[in-house]
Amino acid sequence: MAESSAHLRMVEVNGIRMRIAEEGDPSQPLVLLLHGWPEFWYSWRWQLKALANASYYAVAPDLRGFGQTEAPLAVEDYDCDFRLDRGRNPSALDKTFWLS
Repeated sequence: MAESSAHLRMVEVNGIRMRIAEEGDPSQPLVLLLHGWPEFWYSWRWQLKALANASYYAVAPDLRGFGQTEAPLAVEDYDCDFRLDRGRNPSALDKTFWLS
């Protein structure tokens, strides 16, 4: 794989551990990049860097069952209901980030 400057970390989200890649300042506007099948965060490595350079906080998670994010067993755990609430503290992504 080519080098990426993205910071990788694991967050607890709706009862699973999810890996996210992030670049930029969390106080800047958020751009959330969601991959398709059978991709993972790495598909967005160039966009993460470009968005961070353009003063955005760019985040690309490995979606459920992809990359290093856990894969729940129940089919209903893979629905497409999505909501994002960054709350009062935009740097606390691990506490206010939901993918359902």
